[in-house]
Order: sequence, then C-alpha cells, then structure tokens
Amino acid sequence: MQGKHRRVGFRVLSASLSAQEIAQRAGLRPASLGEIDEPATFELPQSAARLETAWVVDSPLDIAWPLEERLDALLDAVEPYARRLHQLGDGCLMHIFIGSDAVAHATGCALLGPTLLERLSALPGEGVLIEAPETARRTAALAALTGALFDT
Repeated sequence: MQGKHRRVGFRVLSASLSAQEIAQRAGLRPASLGEIDEPATFELPQSAARLETAWVVDSPLDIAWPLEERLDALLDAVEPYARRLHQLGDGCLMHIFIGSDAVAHATGCALLGPTLLERLSALPGEGVLIEAPETARRTAALAALTGALFDT
C-alpha cells in the first residue's frame, strides 16, 4: 500500500456499505480500506472517526513511473470491473484520486491524452480528484496539531 499522498487510485466512499460489501459486489480486492468509526487517518489513531467507508484500489505502479502510465495501469486493473462498480449505486461516491506527491513527482506537467480521458470517463464516479500539494501540507500540519493536542 502506498501512502495517501503518493497514491494514484480508484476510491469508493459509502455511508451505507461496508468495505467487505463493496469488495464483494465489485469483485475486486482493495489495496486499502477503512470502515465507519475507525480513525480517518491510520497514521494518527487519535484522529476523528470516519463518517463513511473508504475502499481504494491503487495503481500497481509506484511513484517512480510517469503519472500517465500509473493512471493507465490503474485503469487496466479497474476497467474489467466497471459494470459491477456502476451497480454499487447512488449511495457511493466514486472517483480517481491523485495524491499531491504523485502530482509533484510528474515532470513539470502531465498530459492526459484523449484515449486516457475516454477511459477515465467510462468509469463510474464523479471524476478525478487531484490533491494540491498545499492542501496536503495543511492537512499534515492540522494532523500534527491534533496529535499534539491529544498527546497532552
């Protein structure tokens, strides 16, 4: 499993289905998952509880690969299950997640060509969520502050 900020993955969030139910219905094993009421951030066990199940399939390629190739490999892994993912229904929020370190590691920019965009648009979900590096820094700072408050 890659750290959140290094991740290029397909994420399903649900307030009504468990991660096991999502995996069973999708027919696909996740790289990581989190259940309702578990800590939202496993790196900080004292973090706020999850309000929804999080189920994530990661690209099989790590951060050393170009972003376009990581997305392509993720799509190769997820596309065979697209019909089953569509059937999860409206109770699920689905999207491609690109972490801030994955964005920063791209050499200057990343070109998502028409074929890749067409493949992305065929998947269920709301689109592609790209985490900005500044957001990641703020989240880490808030998590550190929260951790310091709970440690006292």
